Amino acid sequence: MPPLATLRTISPWLAAALLLGGLYFPSARGGAISMPLYFAHSAVSFIVLAALLCRRSGMFGGVPLLLAAATHAVLLTCTLLSPLLEYAWGAGISFVLLSVLLCVRLRDLVAGRAVFRLFFLVNLVNLAAAALLTFRTPWLVDFVIENYSMGYPELVPSMLASGKPVLMFGSHSLAGFFFYAFFLLALELYRATRRRAVLLAGVPWIPLMVALNSVTSYIFAGVALAQLLATAGWADRLGAALLSTAGVCLYAWAGHDLSAAAGLVEQLSAVMKSSENGLLGRYSAAGALAPNLSFIAQHPFSPIGLGFSDQLFFADSGPVDYLMRGSFPLLIAVYAGLFVFLRRNLWSSRHAWILFLVYLGFEIGYSNLRYPRTMLFLPFMVIFLNGVEFLHAQRTAGAAARAGWRPGGAAWPAR
Repeated sequence: MPPLATLRTISPWLAAALLLGGLYFPSARGGAISMPLYFAHSAVSFIVLAALLCRRSGMFGGVPLLLAAATHAVLLTCTLLSPLLEYAWGAGISFVLLSVLLCVRLRDLVAGRAVFRLFFLVNLVNLAAAALLTFRTPWLVDFVIENYSMGYPELVPSMLASGKPVLMFGSHSLAGFFFYAFFLLALELYRATRRRAVLLAGVPWIPLMVALNSVTSYIFAGVALAQLLATAGWADRLGAALLSTAGVCLYAWAGHDLSAAAGLVEQLSAVMKSSENGLLGRYSAAGALAPNLSFIAQHPFSPIGLGFSDQLFFADSGPVDYLMRGSFPLLIAVYAGLFVFLRRNLWSSRHAWILFLVYLGFEIGYSNLRYPRTMLFLPFMVIFLNGVEFLHAQRTAGAAARAGWRPGGAAWPAR
């Protein structure tokens, strides 16, 4: 933990900008994907990140700055030497935002009670919306299609028609990642406070991950369940099990074929083996990324930078995207930048490794680091988790004081 004199509680308004701006900024207008809204969201993200960056000691120098510079040097060089004749200059915006984000120093900021309450409220709103979407509530389905369509026009309508509660994330894969993130934040807050209300507000994300019916969501649901069993006490595990079972039963009652455990196992097996999505749908010989992998094999020393071709896919895999745009130098610069950002900003090395492995694992199926909602939600998670560590230290110090021992030194937060 940093010295207490350097710690600052983040402004609730700035925390709200990170959380609400990251999650709820619309991506479509009238059901059509909107580029003006994408540029507006990018502008808002840049302003909020700049506000964090321009604080005193708000920017990392050294390695993070060097990696950011290397990212753009590689991109510029590869763009100038690209074998493609068309360019997608808008893709450069996401790299600029990512570089700014990975240079922001957040170690001195912690979430206060107002931020925890805001997250709890947002979590409940998202849970309610996801439940309503599972039941295909018409007015909410129309609202999501109108304001949060993404990818191709049929993506969100098809997801919602299948009863997948993708909320504002468009695809079941991205929704699975963010559902797990909501669960993780709730679980870590429960670890620090031991308040069952916090835990019970996080547990419903597990059956909702199952409801998404994707490889990503099934994997994250399994990880979440394992973390829950390792963290909660017996009474809380029982309550969580009952709540999860009730969620699956409600999902089945909504008209989905998950009424029995055998049906769930069969569904899981079918999704994992599907050649239309998941890893097989991306990396097989007939998968969506086959043209990209073929291009990389045929042009190992000719990355495309910001080049563009309608024969290539640019979102279905972070590593493939970076290899295609800047080969191994870009791949290493981006992921090393992420690791350094997390390791230097998060007080807990456990939190740093969890977030790094979760993001890195998900990148195999989607380029999440450059996803617009990540730009603001990732720093919110860092500040939130540091606040959780602060609460945990206070709880530990309080328990020691009640036992008659008076800790000293700047490493102990005041109560």
